[in-house]
Amino acid sequence: MISLLPSGVNMFAKRSLFRIPIFGWAMYAQGFVSVVRKNRKKARRSLEPAETALNSGRQLFLFPEGTRSRTGELGTFKTGAFRLGIATETPIVPLTLIGAYSILPPSRRFIRRGTITMVVGEAIETEGLEQADRHELRDRARRWIEETRLAYSEPGSD
Repeated sequence: MISLLPSGVNMFAKRSLFRIPIFGWAMYAQGFVSVVRKNRKKARRSLEPAETALNSGRQLFLFPEGTRSRTGELGTFKTGAFRLGIATETPIVPLTLIGAYSILPPSRRFIRRGTITMVVGEAIETEGLEQADRHELRDRARRWIEETRLAYSEPGSD
């Protein structure tokens, strides 16, 4: 994904990935933001560097489910990304990956050969929104992603 997105777009990654020699160091050097997933209070605090990054003009992407799907179905979205978008008045750009689950399901250690299709949606503006709007913003992004997944999974959609 990084190679397909505009230069300078960084991502959120769980903190444990930053502990992997060379890989973690490269993520840190690239400007990726580590996030704590297990502890809700620490997770909220780990969003502070992301807010600073967004306020300084950097672009970040994250997976609002917080982890890979165990079933291949779209999971529940957390509100952290949407809180950040509202707090920094940064537009939310929904993105759908089709085919990633079959290439690397969570139960496998090795990547299978296959094709991933990435569909990038229109930016959803957050300017003027209140934190109380985060659920509606989350639901709007999730709806777009679900509709896009369905459109690309229908026969004859490729």
